[in-house]
Amino acid sequence: SQLFVSRSSANQELFLGGLKEGELPTKLVDLVVKADVQGSAEALSSSLAALEAADDKLAVRTRVLRSGAGSITNEDVMLASVSNAIIYAFGISISAQTRDEAAKSNVEIRSFEIVYDAIDDVKAEMAALIRPPPSKQLGSVCGTLDIKQLFKIGAVGKVAGCKVLDGFVRVGNNIRILRGNLVVYEGKLQSLRSVKEAVDQVDAPNDCGISFNDFQGMEVEDRVEAYLPNDENAVFESYGAEKGQD
Repeated sequence: SQLFVSRSSANQELFLGGLKEGELPTKLVDLVVKADVQGSAEALSSSLAALEAADDKLAVRTRVLRSGAGSITNEDVMLASVSNAIIYAFGISISAQTRDEAAKSNVEIRSFEIVYDAIDDVKAEMAALIRPPPSKQLGSVCGTLDIKQLFKIGAVGKVAGCKVLDGFVRVGNNIRILRGNLVVYEGKLQSLRSVKEAVDQVDAPNDCGISFNDFQGMEVEDRVEAYLPNDENAVFESYGAEKGQD
């Protein structure tokens, strides 16, 4: 049987049931498409329906619930409301009354005049589900890790044994931990270990242990992103430029 779990905080659903071995859970981005003429509605709907995105843990695809020519109707708004869909309006004007009705129903209407702009917007929506955009305060990403195991070390507490997939991780990095597409922690890395020894930095593709003073909720298979704080990143880039001139 197929099981859909509604995500109340977003306009997506997570498809969990009927997975074959090796298949990824799939999130759906539901859309209602309205255009100035039927041909445009069909062309845009076809392009949007073909979009797919995935990483190693989650796939995202679109589902066009309705498409057609003409103005956005109350029925379109109602459908989008009950299904948490986004309405894409192409080449049509939207009345103030329609915008008011959509706002009351918590329905988002996005207007476009160029097909590729609409397609790029949906791609960005899908990408944000796979890897939510970080807050600007985190800085610039410098490394990505996967948590492979959990263990405890005396007064340190819970330690996450990680594989550094790319880049590097350093004590003092801003850290974001993702569980699927859910951000479960943002903070600073307090402790970094390599083969039980405290170190300042570990580079890919090595293993390491990380821990936090204010967070013990790590789980195996969480994705960890390490960030250089903005001020440190400026120094890091300057240093790299100077080395390149040597």
